[in-house]
Amino acid sequence: MKKNLLPLTALSFIILYLFSFFSEKKLNTDYDLMIEAASRMKHISNRILEEKIRRGIDIDKALDINLTGLIGEEFTEITTTLGNLESKRTSTNPDFAALFVKLLKEKGLKKGDRVAVNISSSFPALNLALIVALDLLELEGVIINSIGASTYGANNVDFTYLDMEDFLLEKKLIRNHSSARSLGGDNDLGDNFQENYKEILLNKKNKINRELFHIADYEYNLTKRMDYYKSYGDMKLFISIGGNLVSEKLETIFQKQGIGILSFLNIKAIASKYGIPVDPIPLPKIGNSNVYKINKITSTEYIIFFLFIIYLLFCFYKKSR
Repeated sequence: MKKNLLPLTALSFIILYLFSFFSEKKLNTDYDLMIEAASRMKHISNRILEEKIRRGIDIDKALDINLTGLIGEEFTEITTTLGNLESKRTSTNPDFAALFVKLLKEKGLKKGDRVAVNISSSFPALNLALIVALDLLELEGVIINSIGASTYGANNVDFTYLDMEDFLLEKKLIRNHSSARSLGGDNDLGDNFQENYKEILLNKKNKINRELFHIADYEYNLTKRMDYYKSYGDMKLFISIGGNLVSEKLETIFQKQGIGILSFLNIKAIASKYGIPVDPIPLPKIGNSNVYKINKITSTEYIIFFLFIIYLLFCFYKKSR
């Protein structure tokens, strides 16, 4: 009898998966908001692309195949680590703005709630997709950005991620933005950057006066960041995009305080989980991916499934006697 239960169990899981896969798919209850977020993100991406071209920044069409304006160069003077090009291109899908709306709504956040945010510049598209969602849901993001970026991120010294934010703020296309910054890279001090470029970034006058974290002591760096977040009041959620020196430790600190976490690092896995295509060429039409839909297994399907399992158990039981 025990030998018969193993294939039966496996068969049961296969049948349940098939029920889930082929069950009726309905639109998410926040479908309209998600569509609006993705549409805003697409517009922002187009404006970034136009601005890069206006500034004479080369767009490598072999890298930025979908011409999003949100794929950087391979190596520059402020490149931190190796990044995955397929992940970077996947992140430029405007559907990620829709996903952020979905996830923030699922966390039960309400208008005016504050969220602590730690972002590198490795995934500028995700950073902006989050900002679009925060703006749309009228949430307050307390955002700290590290300027350095891994390969194919926002690693152009003349148009860093913070420059992108400044441009979008000037055009009134976003409201939330980074209010503090660090160099990122080695020791969060840009120690792997070329020395003269460290000085350029430290002295750069952005249109928004952002507080600078340039602290050699790791624990003191963390303490100052937590103090900074606390200075804005209670945080309902902590969001981390990309990996920098402090991201994992900050997640641990917030978790110990009982505050929820959203971490975006393994982008291809996250995309697959929520039904967003991985590295598509071209980018799909907004609203077509499964992130906008929910699977709904009907009660009738559940009844049929359990009746079938009972029937199989009965057959195996009779056979084993």
